[in-house]
Amino acid sequence: MNHRNPKVAIIGCGWLGLALAKKLTTQGVSVLATTTREERFAEIQSTGAQAIKLSLPFDNVEHSSELESLQSCNIVVIAITPKFKQGKGDYPNNIAQLLTLFKGRQGTKICLLSSTGVYGGLAGDVNELSNVSLSEDKVSLLHQAEQLVLNVGQDSLDNKSSINNNIVLRLAGLVGPKRYPGRFFAGKKNIANGDIAVNLVHQEDVVNAILYLLINEKRDHQIGGIYNVVSDTHVSKSEFYRLACQLQQLTPPTFSDCTSTQVIKSLSRIVANKKLTSQGFHFQHGDLINWLKIENGK
Repeated sequence: MNHRNPKVAIIGCGWLGLALAKKLTTQGVSVLATTTREERFAEIQSTGAQAIKLSLPFDNVEHSSELESLQSCNIVVIAITPKFKQGKGDYPNNIAQLLTLFKGRQGTKICLLSSTGVYGGLAGDVNELSNVSLSEDKVSLLHQAEQLVLNVGQDSLDNKSSINNNIVLRLAGLVGPKRYPGRFFAGKKNIANGDIAVNLVHQEDVVNAILYLLINEKRDHQIGGIYNVVSDTHVSKSEFYRLACQLQQLTPPTFSDCTSTQVIKSLSRIVANKKLTSQGFHFQHGDLINWLKIENGK
């Protein structure tokens, strides 16, 4: 791939995708971003990106021009949401259909924005090598989608000379502009599991990680695989959200006190970011407690 002249597709350009598009275009990178609603075109175009409408699953004939535009890109960031809360279970199928657009296209690098939710059911310290618990539907669907990206084209690869450099980024809970964490729980009562550790990441760090792994001319080669993108802040949920509310003068939440030590151990997990940082990546907001204070002028 010619990383000196990349053309990036952002499929599913929402809150995170907009920040990514803006960062890319300010660096002179050509960006094509998709949305399901034409009324969002102006917002996307304000970043300097080109906007097209695309819903999943798509009709190849109806969207032929849009699909052709996507196929002209040599870097593809898939940022669509699984919509599990809406009862959807078609996430892997949608990913599979998207991948058909790029199958057999040499030099196209694909990055899937997945979730640390794939570690659901696990406890303690977890990393990219941890065996996920596929008994949970959400975990199984996320894992299926990840494997599709990691294995795309493997049936036609000559393993002696070719390597699949596609990337899966497992993102922790997102915070940042317009997603100040204090507002998530302000005024709520008797929230369960307040002693469970948080796993969060700032929007800016996610954007920077994508650029670092996909468009980095300082390295001799690009590295594929799975990476956790999560800050170093793993304080308890009660400590983090109470502080977030206090700093913005919001009504602090209350947490139930009935969580046993056994339950805490069975539910609490700390997602490691060592694989990413070992590649030389530096988090701008690794300490989210410090970010909360700076954000509020403390």
